[in-house]
Amino acid sequence: MKLLTHLTTTAFIFTATNSFAHSLNDWTLETEGPSFEVYSKESQDKRYEILARADVQTSLGAFLALMQDAERAPDWVANCKKIMVQTSSSGLDAIVHSYYDAPWPVKDRDMVTKTHIHLDDDQQGYTVSVSDLGQDIPKSVGYIRIQNIEGAWDVRQLEGGFVRVTYQGSGNPAGNLPQWVTNDLLVQSTSETFEQMTQLLREDQYRNASTLALLQHP
Repeated sequence: MKLLTHLTTTAFIFTATNSFAHSLNDWTLETEGPSFEVYSKESQDKRYEILARADVQTSLGAFLALMQDAERAPDWVANCKKIMVQTSSSGLDAIVHSYYDAPWPVKDRDMVTKTHIHLDDDQQGYTVSVSDLGQDIPKSVGYIRIQNIEGAWDVRQLEGGFVRVTYQGSGNPAGNLPQWVTNDLLVQSTSETFEQMTQLLREDQYRNASTLALLQHP
């Protein structure tokens, strides 16, 4: 089964903002790797927001190709155990049920999301939005359901054969986790996800993918 869009990067929820940050002036750099950075800030309504971005030498379609490869999801999404996906006939929408093996002492989580892909008119980028469907699906035994999910990814073509992949959002993991534990785990798991993602995006099977072909033939 193909994964059209698995848009959460960790076992913890992202309640995302509606637009991507154009300036990093208000953000604090939490961690970075050779090709990615992870930032955080406290929003006006006291939510802990996360922003991660990576510049990778790959194709514009590589990110979609990676997300369509459901079997590889545990190889790059931190703590991901498995996913179940229902894809629409258009290939632009999907319902994704994700299961996470959370690190001790956090209990395992799951979440149900609806995702939608929007390709820019100039075909130089696309966004993938995520909305919460968890309240409409019966809870899974042994898992705490992540709540209030609303997030987005943004993928842009850069010069020199590079592509920028950005995620921005905030989170509520549900349960009784202290805020500092949630924040630390969110930064850690986001960093792990982006580090693993950037490595896979360079593989030929993904970098040779065509964005339009992926959207037209889910």
